[in-house]
Amino acid sequence: MSLASGVTTGRRVLWLALSVVMAVAVVLTIPLSRAAAGRATDEAATEATATARLSLAPLLVQPDMEAPVTGDRNNELSAGIREHITVPGPIEHVILWSPSGEVLYDDDQVRVGAATTRCRRPSPRWRTAGP
Repeated sequence: MSLASGVTTGRRVLWLALSVVMAVAVVLTIPLSRAAAGRATDEAATEATATARLSLAPLLVQPDMEAPVTGDRNNELSAGIREHITVPGPIEHVILWSPSGEVLYDDDQVRVGAATTRCRRPSPRWRTAGP
């Protein structure tokens, strides 16, 4: 065996080892990235829930949750949402739906009052549950 063939064999082994290391790295990063994305989604949901409870709830009045918010009330609510929710934080858009899927409030007033399929319809158990 000559020196040249030993170097070539060494390079092949090196390339094989590097290929295996890279394949293992790729295989390991996929579940890690999915887990990180899941944690980020959970954190965003938690933050959105806290914002809704602490910042959005005080802006709402009972009629806002019963019928589409239009006219002056829509302008007033939009100003409050901009001031307390969308400008200072990472939340960019707020939509309120009725239990039946009707849009009660949206930054885009054209969608207010429209039915939507973007939210899950309540089950009969939820509709009949009382206080």
